[in-house]
Amino acid sequence: MLCLFFGCSDNPTKNNEDNTTHISAGVKGKLVDASNNPVSGAIVRLYPVDYVPSTTAMKIRAANLDTTDDEGVYEIPNVDTGTYNIEGQKDTLGVFIDSIDVPDDTSIIDVPPGQLKKLGKITGITHMPGQSDTNQVRVNIYVPGTRRITLPNIGGRFTFDLMPAGRYQIIINPTLPTYNVKILDTTLNAGETLDLDTIFIKVYEPDTIDILTTVVWGTWGPNKNYRIYTDIEVPLGKELTILPGTKVIFAQFYNIIVNGSLTCKGEDSNFIVFKHEFPQDTWNTFGITADTITLEYCVFENSKWGLSLHANRATIRKCIFRYGNRLIDGISGIKDSLLFYNNIIHNMTMDVNGNHNFQIFTRPPAYCIFANNVFLNNSVGMTGYWISSVLFRNNCFFNCQEPLMRCPDSTSSAEVQYSLDSASMTLYENPLFVNDSTGNEDYHLQFNSPCMSTGMNGTDMGIYSTYEP
Repeated sequence: MLCLFFGCSDNPTKNNEDNTTHISAGVKGKLVDASNNPVSGAIVRLYPVDYVPSTTAMKIRAANLDTTDDEGVYEIPNVDTGTYNIEGQKDTLGVFIDSIDVPDDTSIIDVPPGQLKKLGKITGITHMPGQSDTNQVRVNIYVPGTRRITLPNIGGRFTFDLMPAGRYQIIINPTLPTYNVKILDTTLNAGETLDLDTIFIKVYEPDTIDILTTVVWGTWGPNKNYRIYTDIEVPLGKELTILPGTKVIFAQFYNIIVNGSLTCKGEDSNFIVFKHEFPQDTWNTFGITADTITLEYCVFENSKWGLSLHANRATIRKCIFRYGNRLIDGISGIKDSLLFYNNIIHNMTMDVNGNHNFQIFTRPPAYCIFANNVFLNNSVGMTGYWISSVLFRNNCFFNCQEPLMRCPDSTSSAEVQYSLDSASMTLYENPLFVNDSTGNEDYHLQFNSPCMSTGMNGTDMGIYSTYEP
């Protein structure tokens, strides 16, 4: 309560002095045992949720510390506005109460009773690849919003002892500048020893990485740019994995040749993109000789050869091929079998060997299935196949200048299962994407799209189809 006194004085200036006292908010609560009896003599500490402990300043100021009385009650006055964690401990029992909001007024915040339970611990091993056991100690490990901070032993082992049950965020901060900070969200139960096992700390990489060497393998991404400045190869016995959101950008007319293994799996909201640095130019080809490959949620644009597949088996699904603007093959070289489904191919201008948009050169017993794909605004035809068997099922083909199929070799065979009736051949209607303009592509289907429910098994066509062969 604020009281104001007015009166006269021999010294008028004294009446203008502010003699009031500002009282900050506080927190008050109670600690009990497993039987809900009050616990006296427990140490209670209050920490801002963003408090960062330090090895050189371990003590918390006395104003944010209290001891429970005979009724198990604690009270910490003069607390600044903010959000706090409360930790209470007595002997081998403790409690952790997180995210207590203190408003900007003079009220006392009543904290729900905290029940002391058996303390546990969190342990693990931090590992920085490429560093010796001795160098593994060069890491600060702390729990924000608490007083807990530690350094690992030689070899990387660390432990937080006497931890009450609760949800904790652990920050692993290497002192070596070439490694990334690691953040772990954990939950510790009462009396538990939570072993986090080995925690690998990644080497720091910038958002854009220049590829200057001719031989590559390992993992690219996620959500990074790789600028290609040379022809590159994944050698036999090695694997290249490309993660969602990765962009592979070709500075000039270069190839990627995969003689080892390749995994390219994006996500429906985070595609992997292969493109040239300048939209008016092209990169060369993605040549693959691996036994088995899978490409999912990938975008291939501005390519000359596109995919040159000399694999035994290939699955290409939910991918986008667009803006190929040179006169060579689109997909070629399948040896055994190809599953090509739920893809979109649009604005392609490839033209060779009889105007074939996508060519499939195969050897027996090659068997290729095209299903639930959308072909739109292509200036050439669909496919040519040599000594192969091709099955077309439920595809949309609209505004493409050349015929759907060409069979220049008499040993080839093709079976077409049309989306509508046989008289209409295949689905020759505008797929009605939400937006197919360059730079603003949205391949979801409008509500009145003819590609809705006309795909295999009543599914939609295109990359958002649920069809699985």
